[in-house]
Amino acid sequence: MTNKDREIEEGARASNQTPEEDRVTTAKKIIQKIAKQSDGGAACKKLEQLHLCLIRLANKEVSAKDRSQDALKLPVELSSMKNLEDVAVPTVPMAVNPNGIYPVDKLIGVVSFEPNFVLVGGINAPKKMACLGTDGKTRPMLLKGKDDLRQDAVMQQVFSTMNLFLEQDEQARRRKLNIRKYKVVPLSRRSGLLEWCEDTNPIGLYLTGKTKRVDCSCSNFIHHLCFHFR
Repeated sequence: MTNKDREIEEGARASNQTPEEDRVTTAKKIIQKIAKQSDGGAACKKLEQLHLCLIRLANKEVSAKDRSQDALKLPVELSSMKNLEDVAVPTVPMAVNPNGIYPVDKLIGVVSFEPNFVLVGGINAPKKMACLGTDGKTRPMLLKGKDDLRQDAVMQQVFSTMNLFLEQDEQARRRKLNIRKYKVVPLSRRSGLLEWCEDTNPIGLYLTGKTKRVDCSCSNFIHHLCFHFR
């Protein structure tokens, strides 16, 4: 846990935010129970070690002007981690199994991380990195520090519920309407991982284009959008 995480946690205690503390306490009890099991204990420890390494990297200060290979290199503690095949790639969606059994042969585990990351811009300098899974696919992901991603994760759950409603509607099924989701994994109160969405554009770029000029059709679109939701 980083110093900033500790400050936020202490502030939460001072504000008597018992629901948050209850969730944290329950989660710790579940993890401790799994850690005692012969089949899940080792994987639990590896997962904890991986998350701690990712949290430290998320909060690592990197100069935006320094684009050298050394400055953008993964820490040795992360790049040298081995035998993570029984730890799931964090950004791969995994359905909850009611019986609590997840066969290893169905699990997409972590093989390794690419040795360097890329700064993609933004006020908190998020880092784009890539993970090789046991299925042979390399998946890019976005690591963010100094940012609370818990609300982002909740919104993805809302979108999942909305998709269930769309599936039940005949016209929506006919038109194949659904909301494209992406995986959000909060690692702490101030850091987390996001699935990198390929072949997408920011809505600002979609509306204004590369020239960043709002043409007439774009203005009309924004006007109708605002009118519809006001």
